[in-house]
Amino acid sequence: MKYLALTAALLVASFSAQTARAADDKFDPYAYVGVGASRSVSFFDGTLGDAFSPISELAPSHVGETWGANARAGYRFHKFLALEAEYEWMKSFNMSVAGVDIGHMQTQVATANLKVIAPFGAFQPYVLAGAGMIFTTVDKAFALDYDVANGVLAGRFGAGIDYWVTQNLSLNLGGEVVVDGAKITGPPGLSSGRGIDYFSAQFGLGYRF
Repeated sequence: MKYLALTAALLVASFSAQTARAADDKFDPYAYVGVGASRSVSFFDGTLGDAFSPISELAPSHVGETWGANARAGYRFHKFLALEAEYEWMKSFNMSVAGVDIGHMQTQVATANLKVIAPFGAFQPYVLAGAGMIFTTVDKAFALDYDVANGVLAGRFGAGIDYWVTQNLSLNLGGEVVVDGAKITGPPGLSSGRGIDYFSAQFGLGYRF
C-alpha cells in the first residue's frame, strides 16, 4: 500500500509539472503601451562640419548631447514577435562651428517597428527595426542663413530588455540608433552635409492590457 501511494504521488507530481509547463508555453496576444526618458548622443558632428566648410576647418564642429522622451504602443501577436508605433522627442541638440554657438535643434522621430522578443520568463530581451520620419525644428543664433531638412525618411534599430515586475507592469532598458538622410545646408557660399543620426539610451515603464 505504501508503494502504491508513493507511485500515485509521483504520477500526480509529474502531471502537475506537465500542466505547469503547458501553461507557461501558452501564449495569448496582447496590446501594450510604454513611456520613458531618452538620453541621446549625436553622430552628426561631421554633417554639421560639412555644411559649414571651409569655416569648420578652423576648429571642429560639435553637437551636444540632450535629453528627451519616448512613447510607444504596440500589439504582441506572437510569442516572439510584436508590431509597434514609436515616437521619440529630443529637446535640444546644441550646435557649434569653429567654437561659435550657431543655435540648437529639436527632433521628433516617428516609426513603425517590428520587434523580435526572446521570452525568458520575466526577463525578455528584444531587438527591433523600424522605418518612419524625422522632423526638425531649429532655433538659429545670430539669424544665420542655414537650413535643416524637415520631414525626411528615417530608420530605427535597437535592442533592449523588458523586465516584467508583475503580469501587467514592466521596466524597460534599451538603446536605439536613428539613421536618416536629412540635409543640413550651410549659409550661401558654403557647402552641405547629410545625416542627422544619433543614439539614444532609453529607460521607462510598460503596461500590457
